Amino acid sequence: MSESEELLLTLLFRNYDEEVARNELIDSKNSQMIVLTGTMLTLQATLFTTGLLNEFVYSHIPSSLKMWIFGLFIGSLITSVVSMILFMLAYKFVGTFKQAPTANYVEKSYIKKREYSAITDKLFKRLPKTIDKNKKIMKRKVKFANIGFVLIIINIVMILLFVSLLIYCFI
Repeated sequence: MSESEELLLTLLFRNYDEEVARNELIDSKNSQMIVLTGTMLTLQATLFTTGLLNEFVYSHIPSSLKMWIFGLFIGSLITSVVSMILFMLAYKFVGTFKQAPTANYVEKSYIKKREYSAITDKLFKRLPKTIDKNKKIMKRKVKFANIGFVLIIINIVMILLFVSLLIYCFI
């Protein structure tokens, strides 16, 4: 193999490794957002329902605001659940990251005693395709996660409005 072929192969593997690292980072962030969203959902469900079902709190809410308060509460629960589902989809169900070379290919190359040049030729053909497929998978993961982030922001605004209305009721 020539020096230029060796350099190109090294660059291809470096590019592949960078994509693997990006995918791991995306999965890590999505995993953290699943935990955060689950925690927010648990707190909302526990604290809000306990507060809203409390007769003392309920009696201090004017009739004109009850619909708004319950609407914000239900809306925030829905956005929490939907954002959690989106983060789960992005984390697990969007697609399987492709490997290059696969363990099967390495094993078959060893068993068939393929020549060095035949192996590198195959890698030159497969690696770019694998990298492109993996980029598409990551793009879909990021798309789902971005929608989840927007819903988290909407959820936070709804929670702040909900809490503001409850505070207003007690002033």
